[in-house]
Amino acid sequence: MEFEIEKKLCLLSFAVFPENREVHRTMLMYWWIGEGFIPVEGAGESVREALQVFTDKKLVEPVQERRKVAPSSYKMNPFVHSSVIHLSQKIGLFDIYHEQKRPSMRQSGLGKVCLVEGSSAQLEAKAKKMQSPDQIETVLNVSERYPGFAFKWFSEFITKPLQKSVFKSLRVFYLGRWERTQKRIIEVPNPEIMKYLTFMTNLRLVSFQGISTIRKLNRSICKLHKLIVLDLRECSDLTQLPEKIESLHSLVYLDMTGCYMLEYIPMRLASLNNLEVLKGFVVSDTAYEGVACTMRLLKRLKKLRKLSIEIHRDDLGVHQLMEDLVMLKALTSLKVTWRKNLNTVRAGKPDDFKKIESLPDQLKKLSLQRFPHEQLPTWIHPHKLLHLKKLHIGGGRLLKGFGALPEKATECSVEALRLTSLPRLRIGWIEVKKLYFPNLTFLEKYDCPKISLTPCDGNGIWRSDQDDQ
Repeated sequence: MEFEIEKKLCLLSFAVFPENREVHRTMLMYWWIGEGFIPVEGAGESVREALQVFTDKKLVEPVQERRKVAPSSYKMNPFVHSSVIHLSQKIGLFDIYHEQKRPSMRQSGLGKVCLVEGSSAQLEAKAKKMQSPDQIETVLNVSERYPGFAFKWFSEFITKPLQKSVFKSLRVFYLGRWERTQKRIIEVPNPEIMKYLTFMTNLRLVSFQGISTIRKLNRSICKLHKLIVLDLRECSDLTQLPEKIESLHSLVYLDMTGCYMLEYIPMRLASLNNLEVLKGFVVSDTAYEGVACTMRLLKRLKKLRKLSIEIHRDDLGVHQLMEDLVMLKALTSLKVTWRKNLNTVRAGKPDDFKKIESLPDQLKKLSLQRFPHEQLPTWIHPHKLLHLKKLHIGGGRLLKGFGALPEKATECSVEALRLTSLPRLRIGWIEVKKLYFPNLTFLEKYDCPKISLTPCDGNGIWRSDQDDQ
């Protein structure tokens, strides 16, 4: 009773998940933004603050993982969970669980519908049996593998142009999976999705995470002018985005992580002026020049805070890449993955690029996967990393070192260092901790046979807080 209404709703939202199941913070953030439980501006901080309050009051438990610097998933114990279910039913927020019965799909008094396993066999799955579809605010897939029937609830209005206003209540369409694991494969006929999205013009959140049958998003999704979050994670068959994607002018979060079949990103994406988080951006091969968005165009996204990039070219090294990215003055987190082996003749050598002296001061997290060079450019040498807090270099079969060994400890600010699959990197623990990274509090070392004498455990993890115990 101490909480304001928004925090009450955030806590009661745990009622839809099975007890003791881990829920990731990103999923909660996307969902709570769509519902309006937290503001769009500063959403990440709002989620962390709410979860910390719940943790302090023993209402949720952070999931401790040794490989994580800090917890990113949370769960609720059975006693609290049963109380939350009772309270959510009492106020009409969610209506899933009933005494001595399996979870079932019902529209709650506040317009929330949760799809559960076997929903498609219920009478309510039929369009004529779903009462008041115009009052549905949220459709959330809890455990259903074939959720396509949810579109049919609105089918009777498709042929009635004057009735399009019935969709005014629908703000959250979370059809994909919420779990981080890939055990639940979800299938929805691609034409069904595109047919009905056109009419859901008040949506704030669309999630198709893990739906394997989506091959392309066509122009129908461009009608969603109020859309804030578009979650396409793990849509493994997705090959194409709509060319007129700039119509999504309210979009703040675009997550395409794991969409490895994407051929290119449309050029007009660079016109999404409100975009703050862009994950899974594809730097396509030269075959798509003239239609694909380039790194140079990305400089227009002045609000971009987090960016992850997939490079599908053999002539784009870390040097050319950063020449464009240093212009993103709001960028705090960057992940780059090279999907092709670099053609060093075409890409040039580190000494060929003199423009960059250091990483941008505001950049706090940097991940370089399948790093293609033998040496780090000088502006990533530890003595230049005066503001970076987290560094991950992985899959670099050529990388040999971190630059010249300093005579005394650098002023490097990196606290969390991950080194994975670097077979040629030769260095000792004394050099890592005492000279290169003196502020280190966390180290992950995996498949790096020439990094010697580290105090890492059997899983390749070292943490300073446990080292002192």
